[in-house]
Amino acid sequence: MKLSPIVFFGYNRPYHTLKSLNSIKANKLSSKTNIYIFIDGPKNKTDRYKVNAVSEIVKNLKGFKKKKIILRKKNYGLSKNFISGITQILKKYESVIVVEDDNLLSKYFLEYINKGLNIYKKDKSICAINGYSYPVNKNGLSDYFLVKGADTWGWATWRDSWNEIIWDPKILIKKIKYKNIIKKKRDLLLDKINGKNDSYTIMFDLSMHIKNKYCLVPKKSYSINIGLDGTGRH
Repeated sequence: MKLSPIVFFGYNRPYHTLKSLNSIKANKLSSKTNIYIFIDGPKNKTDRYKVNAVSEIVKNLKGFKKKKIILRKKNYGLSKNFISGITQILKKYESVIVVEDDNLLSKYFLEYINKGLNIYKKDKSICAINGYSYPVNKNGLSDYFLVKGADTWGWATWRDSWNEIIWDPKILIKKIKYKNIIKKKRDLLLDKINGKNDSYTIMFDLSMHIKNKYCLVPKKSYSINIGLDGTGRH
């Protein structure tokens, strides 16, 4: 099975970073996997100590086939850090696995994600492989199913899908004008335009939605988010 590299994003949360990286290392395939780690730069002096602590954690990290660390010299912010980092690695690889410092992963995560990337790589209707599955009623669904759009809590995608994303939210809002998009997602995009959030996920999700593309979702999650505590905002 062809293995895709992991692109890991961290900032100023040493505890979250350590837990997330340890959960990746618990996967059997981690020792055969390349990992690229992007650490965003501090916004202020207080952040600097935390960012330095995260940097020390990743410098001492072992257990992967190859490790490369990219320390940002200044604060990029969430969207710019993720978009530029993923784009950079996708220039070298056809697909990537994306994990951030608040994603806690199952020990079977890498096996599931890599299998999905290999099986669906030629299916142009599939844009991503999701590790997370929302806690809603899934009675009657198979172990894996398709959802229109995309999501980003421990996930993977291919270069072709990534290159189709409309990164200008003002253009995207015009594109979805007459589409059947739920209000919450429209509001998230409007907040992005008005500088109220720095999400790249909403642009990925809606770009894939209007192109009628789907993500593969597991019935039982292979990842959870442990960072919904107000920490780590860029």
